[in-house]
Amino acid sequence: MKIKKIVVSSILAGTLLCPAAELELTGKTDKADALYRTGDTALFEFCVKDSSGYPQKNVLLKIHYEGDRKAVFGKSSVLTDENGCAKVSVELTRPGFVRCRAEIADRAGKTFCWLGVGAEPEKIQAARKAPADFDEFWSRRKQAVDRIDLKQVKMKKLSAEGSSLEEFDVEIPMPSGMPVRGILSYPRETKSKSLPAVGCYQGAGIYPAGSPKWVSRRGFLAFEINAHGLPNDRPAQFYKDLQSGKILEFEKLKPGILKNRNYAFNDPDALERETNYFVGMFERVYMSLRFLKSLPQWDRKNLAVVGTSQGGAQAIAGGGLESAVTCVVAHVPALGDHGANFAGRDNGWPKFTHQKIVKAQPDGIQKMLRAVDYVDTAFFAARINPEAALFVSTGLFDNSAHSSSVAAEFNSFRGKNKEFVIVQSGHRIPEKVNTAGLRFLKNNTKITKE
Repeated sequence: MKIKKIVVSSILAGTLLCPAAELELTGKTDKADALYRTGDTALFEFCVKDSSGYPQKNVLLKIHYEGDRKAVFGKSSVLTDENGCAKVSVELTRPGFVRCRAEIADRAGKTFCWLGVGAEPEKIQAARKAPADFDEFWSRRKQAVDRIDLKQVKMKKLSAEGSSLEEFDVEIPMPSGMPVRGILSYPRETKSKSLPAVGCYQGAGIYPAGSPKWVSRRGFLAFEINAHGLPNDRPAQFYKDLQSGKILEFEKLKPGILKNRNYAFNDPDALERETNYFVGMFERVYMSLRFLKSLPQWDRKNLAVVGTSQGGAQAIAGGGLESAVTCVVAHVPALGDHGANFAGRDNGWPKFTHQKIVKAQPDGIQKMLRAVDYVDTAFFAARINPEAALFVSTGLFDNSAHSSSVAAEFNSFRGKNKEFVIVQSGHRIPEKVNTAGLRFLKNNTKITKE
């Protein structure tokens, strides 16, 4: 599958300054876009300067490789030359990605630089096939959600009189588990059927949903939901205590909010598709879109989903579950290609097959894979309406949502209107990438306001 567009940042991400040592370590690859063909050798160059900009000779650098080919895993060391630079290389023998970390040896890891390279990402496909009953399973789950009467929705007004936006704290019951809770925002005095709608989804962590005014001010009917269905009006300490395990207020609900403080990754629930934590999370995404579609302000044409990391996974899942979705913007999306490590590549966060529970159960790895196949975002990406638009970004040295798992998600999409942005970055969204995603959203929806 051909990638329509690849954009690579020219900024040398990973550059850090160690104040105590007053040394700066920077890096670059021999190709500006850091993308190669299979069989090429990628060259990394790392340079050390002092605070005055003078090159530092004979500085020992520790080099660490990791990525999609186990043969390149490992460590080495190299000295900088008279120009203060050192070069190392890696052969790219298959489609995939390699990350390289350099650090100044005698600085206790405080001065380091990450870089990444990729080889033919357009050739990366999901390591496993979707279960034969994937669609039947999710059709059944959606039918249960569809039976919820939206007259039961609770809306508490948050916006003050005279505000340019109308905002509400929303709660929607679910057939099981936690309700949908989020913040709805849209321009005041909006006419019926006049606004494109967008669902906004959270990354990992325990915190309240925020106002999606960053997008409603641009002329959207926007709804940001809490990833876990938590209430949004509690004091900050409540969310800290919930994450730390000091309070277990929601443990009795299935899927529980937390178990072992880690989304139940190491709980037997993770080994069953019906109780896997992300099934409930994706059901709430589907309900959030059903709710948006029911609102009189929606234009009945444009329905977008946006998110980052875990939120990017939710956005892709929403696109796969709701055929009315017309635009998906997913930054560094997680939960992709869960079986990739058995195909010689990195699987995406949360790396289910690496969890301790799989070692504690007979046939644990296969049980886990059979369960998490139903929450693999590569399979949801394949089910996004091919008439929709898809924007995906990845960081070349992302250690959470690895670039190869993101590529598998992107390449599963069957549509033609798509953009894959690849940058020298970790698990974050550089400003230029965020701007590119907003531009893509604007270009693929009918926004009435800037």
